[in-house]
Amino acid sequence: MTTEEKLDRFKEICIEDARAQLSKVVTDFKNGLESTFSEHCEDERRRQEMRVGIETEKIERETKKELSMDQLRIKRRVSKKHEELKAKLFDEVSDKIHAFRKTEEYKKLIAKEINDILSLAGEHPCDIFLDKEDGELIELYKDRVKVSNTEFLGGTVGIIPDKNIVIDNSFRTKLEAERNRFSFEDKGEM
Repeated sequence: MTTEEKLDRFKEICIEDARAQLSKVVTDFKNGLESTFSEHCEDERRRQEMRVGIETEKIERETKKELSMDQLRIKRRVSKKHEELKAKLFDEVSDKIHAFRKTEEYKKLIAKEINDILSLAGEHPCDIFLDKEDGELIELYKDRVKVSNTEFLGGTVGIIPDKNIVIDNSFRTKLEAERNRFSFEDKGEM
């Protein structure tokens, strides 16, 4: 083998070795880039998932807040409507009381209440009050009753001072007690 052949062979070997090294460097670089790219993609996917999670939580909080505000508005409207209906109902009850006061049943009720108060008082003095609008009844029982300075929608109020007893059978007191107790809430009772 001549020197030139030897040089060509050496050149080929060097070129093959350089190509092999270049190929290895390129492969290693390519693998490194792919690994870096893969890590970057994974990091970006995690960041996107975090952003989506954060935005989802934010939207859920805002939705819950809006829902809560809507529920509060609805409760307020329902409560306002309940109050309106309650006022209307008790206005109707008050009208029915006024109509009842003109009946014979009312006169019988007043007679019974007066007799009950007198019976409870026994020998003790007592004061029995009627509403000032019960003119006919006041005339009928003028020796046993007094006219109240306060309007109480009918009924009687009896006071037995010696026994420290007040018997309040006034319709106003009963109506107010019912108004305070009344609720539209369903108690499940029938």
